[in-house]
Amino acid sequence: MASVTPTVTVDIPGHGTFSAPAIVVDMMIARHLPASPRELRAEVQKRIGEPNERAGIPDYSDVIDVTAFLVMLADWYHGELANDRYERSQGR
Repeated sequence: MASVTPTVTVDIPGHGTFSAPAIVVDMMIARHLPASPRELRAEVQKRIGEPNERAGIPDYSDVIDVTAFLVMLADWYHGELANDRYERSQGR
């Protein structure tokens, strides 16, 4: 029997849709909880920089739930893992 990898997806109005395999979301839960939305927002801003409309850096001050931030972080982390795997496969 083949294993199934569920995906967790959140649509954050005004910010887009983020998704990642559930196991990566679980990793973010283990890494970041317990954390408040304020703490997770600070983690997101640390990754992307302070909000700056002119530079295209979004302001997530309107996002208030832990789940949205965890899936957002998992989406980015999963993308970084995929990019690293691709780079290694290309001998870079």
